[in-house]
Amino acid sequence: LWLQILINSLEHISVYPNPSDGIITIDIAQDAQYAVKIVDLRGKLIYEGDIYNSTKVNLSEYNKGIYLISLIDKSSKDVHVKKLIVR
Repeated sequence: LWLQILINSLEHISVYPNPSDGIITIDIAQDAQYAVKIVDLRGKLIYEGDIYNSTKVNLSEYNKGIYLISLIDKSSKDVHVKKLIVR
């Protein structure tokens, strides 16, 4: 099974605001469904869910720091990783 990991390369996926005070929006600008996982730098899973067009995620109850957002395209299985800063 071939798995491609793309880092910060998708123009059709937006995560904002970044840096954030805790509430972020993830927008998908094309017709695709993604699984979303947000982990801290230790690998602890903070959030997991599915997204089709747009979703808001509240991370304000977690520590300030850097998080990684993995977006897995449900059809192609490509994994896209974005860095998020919560201040």
